[in-house]
This record gives sequence, C-alpha cells and structure tokens, in this order.
Amino acid sequence: MDNLTESDSVSKQAEIINQIGEPKPRPTLVSNQTEAVFQVMRHATELMQAGELNQSQRLYEKILDDDPDHFNALRCLALNLSLQGDYDRAESLFERAVMIDASLASVFNHRAVNIRYLGKIIEALSYLDRAVSLDPNYVEAHYNRANTLKELGLFEEARKAYAEALRLNPNYVEALNNCGVLFQSQNQHRDAITFFLRALANRPDHVLAHNNVGVSLEVLGEFNQAVKSWQTAILLDSACCDARINVAMMSLRNGDYLDGWREYEWRLEMGDLKSKLSSILLPRWCGESNIDGKRILITAEQGLGDFIHFSRYIPMLFDKGAQVVLETPKALKSLASSLHPDLEIVESGCDYPDAEVFCPIMSLPHAFSTTVDTIPGAPYLFANTEKGEQWRTRLGRGAAKKIGLVWSGNKAHKNDHNRSTDLRTLEPLFSLPFEWHSLQKELRSGDAEFLEQYPSVQQHQDQLSNFGDTAALIDALDLVITVDTSVAHLAGALGKPVWIMLPKVPDYRWMLDRNDTPWYPSARLFRQTTSGDWSDVVSLMHRELLTYG
Repeated sequence: MDNLTESDSVSKQAEIINQIGEPKPRPTLVSNQTEAVFQVMRHATELMQAGELNQSQRLYEKILDDDPDHFNALRCLALNLSLQGDYDRAESLFERAVMIDASLASVFNHRAVNIRYLGKIIEALSYLDRAVSLDPNYVEAHYNRANTLKELGLFEEARKAYAEALRLNPNYVEALNNCGVLFQSQNQHRDAITFFLRALANRPDHVLAHNNVGVSLEVLGEFNQAVKSWQTAILLDSACCDARINVAMMSLRNGDYLDGWREYEWRLEMGDLKSKLSSILLPRWCGESNIDGKRILITAEQGLGDFIHFSRYIPMLFDKGAQVVLETPKALKSLASSLHPDLEIVESGCDYPDAEVFCPIMSLPHAFSTTVDTIPGAPYLFANTEKGEQWRTRLGRGAAKKIGLVWSGNKAHKNDHNRSTDLRTLEPLFSLPFEWHSLQKELRSGDAEFLEQYPSVQQHQDQLSNFGDTAALIDALDLVITVDTSVAHLAGALGKPVWIMLPKVPDYRWMLDRNDTPWYPSARLFRQTTSGDWSDVVSLMHRELLTYG
C-alpha cells in the first residue's frame, strides 16, 4: 500500500512562534499585573518558543499560584501542556481561560488542536468555527478547520476551508501540501500534483510534498518519475519512512525482492507498529542467527490478508528447529492452527508468552532472503475436513460449477476505492450457468436490494463467523472470483482456483504485466486496462467462464 503523508494539523513549534506573540498587559482583566509579572511572562514565552517547555511551565505556574485568573498565563500554560502531551490538563486550562475572556481567536484555535488529540473532533470543529468568526483573517484557524473537516469526511467543505487559508496566504506550504492530499483522497491526482508543486516552489526541501508527488505519479502509472520523487525525499531526509516504504514497494512490484524486503523494514519505524514493537523486550530475529531449539515469537501486523499471505513462512521456522509462537487475530485462530501441528497460538491483544527472540510476520521474507524464485509455495493453510463436508452437503452436489464471489473489502483500507468494486459491476456474469455463492461477510449500501433481484446468488454471511468457516465454504467450491482482499489470499493459501480482479496500479505483491503470481500457483490475475474501469476485467472473465470447466 502506497504511503502519502500530510503535515501535522499544527506544526507545534511554529504555531507557538507565529501566534503566541509577546504577552501584553490586560488591565481590564488582570488589574494587579505588575511590570515584574509581565517580564516573567515574557521570559516564560521565550523559553517556550525555544522548546524549554519544563522551565516555561514552572514560570507560568508560579504566576498562577499568585493570580489563578491570570489570562495570559492560563492560555500559555494550556498550550505548553498541550505541547507536552498533557491534553486533559491543557483542556481544563483552556476552559478556564475562555471563561475569563472569550474574545481571542487564538485560544479557540489552540484549544481545538488540543482537543483533537483527545479524539473530540466535533468539538474541535466548533472551536475552529468560533476562531474564524472572531478573526476571519486567521489563516491558521482556516487551515486547522480544513484538516478537521477532512478528518470528518466533509471533503467539499474542507476544500473550501483550504481555499480560504490559501486566499489569505497563497504560499502557505502546509496548506498546499494537505490540500493536495485531499485531492489525492478523491482520486484527483493531477490536481493534487499541482498543489504539491506549488508547495515545493515555496519550499524545495519539503520532504512530504516530494513523497506525495511520487504517490500521485505512481497512481497515474508514471513509475520512473514517482521513484525519482521518492529518492529526492530520501536525499533530503534519509529517515523519511514513507518515501523509503514507497520505494520498497516499487522494488517489490518490479521483482527486485532482496532490495525491496530490506527497504520495507522501514515500516517498523512508523506509528503504531513502532510503538508496539518497542514494548517487546526481546531481541529481534532477522534471519542471521541460528534459531535451532529457540522459542521465537512471530507478531501480527497490518491486515488479515497480509497475515494470511505471510503465514506461509511458519513451517519454514519449524524446519529451522524453532519452537514457534504465532500472534494471531481472533478471526484467524482456528485456521492458523493448520499451519503446523506444533504451532502455539496467542490471540492478538493477549499477553505474549515467554520467548527468546521475535520477528514481525511481514519481516519473514527479509529474514529468509526471499527472491521471486524462492517464494514458499501454496497450499499451506487447510480447511477443517468435517466443516468442508458439511458445506458440500449443504450446497448439494449438482452438476453446475460452484463459484464464490467477493466484490468489496474493508472500507477502512486506504486503497479501498481502487481495489473494491460495486456488486452491479459483476451483473453480466450472473446470466451464466453457474451456482453463485457470496463470500461477503458484510454487505454495503444497495447490495442487499440488488441481490434480491438475483436469488441465484446465494448468501452465507450468517454462517461465516470466522475465517475457518470461510475456508470450509471455499473448500466446497470450484472457483473463487474476488477483488484484492483477504479472501483472495485465503483462496490462494488453500490452493483453491481463484481469479483476482486487480486495479490498474496493483498492490506490490501482484507485480506488473503478468496474469499469474508466484505467491499462489492456483491464482489467475485479471487486471484493469484503464484506471477505475472494471468493464474490461468483467468482459474477459465472462469470456473465460464461457469455456470454464
């Protein structure tokens, strides 16, 4: 999955320097503000601007000890604590400040930024609305309001808010970058590139904008130029994880696996995964040391399809003499037990058992120095035999071929708008003389109504409580047709014939310009010829099904 990056909703240090300003006496509110207190405030603010947050905090607190309603000390200490991550205490101080004076737009802006970190997005938007009503020319408030609207999925309103910020400051680099990201999210990549280039015209060393240009160029199929943009980002910041991961995935898509897996390790330095791994107090195994007789913990990461895809390496760990503990998502527990009879499984979210080393599951290809020619084969997962027979009995043993269907994946997936399709797209197939079986666990808006018109498409979602159940159903079918989601990996891992519908620019693992994949010998790939248009894919599958079986 490609990584695009937006600037933080507030560049915290710049926000202080640009907005907090020099504290001014407010005689109508703080009648006892002396010159000495004023100088302490000035010194505290200078310390905060210099990043000396603890020292400035102590000075603000000293002022408030003597005068609990000192407005400037309240608002500055609130901002100070927000910068330190003490969002709850900061919010209580912002609340006290606005009770004293609700006329300062910057207080509402800073309060909105703070409360976003507490997950209160609607409240944040209300504070930003107040800020821009108090000061219609407050560019940072318009910018933060745009980011918040985008987070709420109100894209058209977000676009207008970015436009207002850029009207006030046409060279506002962070607004230009984030507005570009908004256009990316709407699949308007030419427009997105325009905003990124405007950002770079003002700041040629803007790493995120270089990375984002590459993401849009990749989606447009301009792969060489995309790599150049990412390489520029890496030259500017060698630790730019997003750009490094994007380069890694392009290498993997091109079949350059050794370089690709090595670079893909940069994902371990990002976000939630970095936090998770930092809590594991074990040496990380990278394939270089002997694990014969050792107990190794394999940790789960990313999506269910990724887990299925890379669980193929578990038997290879046993071949090295290791004792293997596999962290497994709940929905995959029963299925994962088929990987090896001696495998120990711990459900995700539970405490890890004792082990001597660990390895994230998606680092196993790197640890085993996997090339295109050394990919562990399939099948490696196996459906429960008894459940499979139950499904065969339930479906009957008629002459018509039984074909499973999946047309959409997880809505939360960043690339879902490209990889999923509408059920109506598959309608031309339903006139063919096959038994159709929906493998969808969740239907989207309009799916149920459409399926009422095609009772020949049998639904089974009520019987699919986990992937073990889905595997047993797949085992009773002849073929699975699916978009690029977890069921594609499941069918391939089971060795079941599977036709996978791919967008014009596919996920890295499917490579380019081939209709097969070394990952799953039973799979056939059907690729879009035009981005966003599934008609050629469905037409080709229709022709192939005419002679299928």
